[in-house]
Amino acid sequence: MVLKDNYGRPLVELRVSVTQMCNYSCIFCHREGISGNHVEISLDKWEKIFKAAKNLGIRKMKITGGEPLLYHQIVE
Repeated sequence: MVLKDNYGRPLVELRVSVTQMCNYSCIFCHREGISGNHVEISLDKWEKIFKAAKNLGIRKMKITGGEPLLYHQIVE
């Protein structure tokens, strides 16, 4: 199965935010509406998400969100 956009084009890219935490206050960052509660997804759940994305035809993932290096299991 391949995901498609509204124009019938295959979706091959996924953006994921591994954490909302950040130790900076960049002026270009749109963090309005983000609460102070930081919930992180477990490594097991990330693995399931990545496998499902691959099965749906996703070939490229961009890590976005806060500062990804603040995620406690980023190396794994």
